[in-house]
Amino acid sequence: MRMRQQVWVAGVVGMALMLHGSVWTGRLAAQGGGLGHALVVTPSGAVWAWGYNAEAQLGDNTRISRRIPAAVAGMGTVTAVAAGGSHSLALDSAGRIWAWGDNNLGAIGDGTTVDKLLPMQLALLDVVKIAAGANHSMALRSNGDLYVWGKNTDSQLGLGTTIQQNSPVLLMSGVADIAAGGRHSVIVKTDGTACESARESRRACSVT
Repeated sequence: MRMRQQVWVAGVVGMALMLHGSVWTGRLAAQGGGLGHALVVTPSGAVWAWGYNAEAQLGDNTRISRRIPAAVAGMGTVTAVAAGGSHSLALDSAGRIWAWGDNNLGAIGDGTTVDKLLPMQLALLDVVKIAAGANHSMALRSNGDLYVWGKNTDSQLGLGTTIQQNSPVLLMSGVADIAAGGRHSVIVKTDGTACESARESRRACSVT
């Protein structure tokens, strides 16, 4: 049976990859790309990962890079993924966050700086959207509360400091949407205003 959608990726592993019919035969549900690794979610909620894996960002309990996709197990039904520079986030259908990979700068959010070779569930619940920067992470809850954590030397967390946060910290309420760049974050509030946190401002994220 021919696949209904093909995905081609060229990355640091130096070759093109095609996800074929043995992986799925429907459309992608979600996808994310990091500096050297890729994540996809199938319609059934399964996560597949491939690429660079020196920081355990593939979540397969190894640090061996992969040229072909491999399943990331242990998370249930996933609805969204976000790939940071060397860490990965997944959001499941119950509103729970799973994280794995490079944690040297606190991007996993478990209160430590120890890399995670397998997905681990974070304490945050009722989450509706996730975002990952190079070394920081963001999570938006259904009530509009926004939590941030990870590297903060460029003030990307919007907290008004440059202090690294190894656990999720409440940044603000009344948030409608989020996005994370390599070293900055963009926030859209429910009143339609937006703000950006980055090294240019080095202050708390304020509405512009």
